[in-house]
Amino acid sequence: MSNIKRIYFTSDWHIGHEKAIVYDKRPFKNLDHMHKSLIKNFNETVSDSSVTYFLGDMGNKTQEIKDVIT
Repeated sequence: MSNIKRIYFTSDWHIGHEKAIVYDKRPFKNLDHMHKSLIKNFNETVSDSSVTYFLGDMGNKTQEIKDVIT
């Protein structure tokens, strides 16, 4: 991806919320699969020069979010 500064908006990742897979009919086998897919898709789309706004529902617990995204 080029170094063009782009702005992205995202929400409702629901990190650590296993029932979101069922409730939202998400196409993942389990939480690990969901977390890895979200991060992989994000990294393939968003460059280091981009700005991303996470609008809400990242997850239920701050530490859980940190553990997944770092």
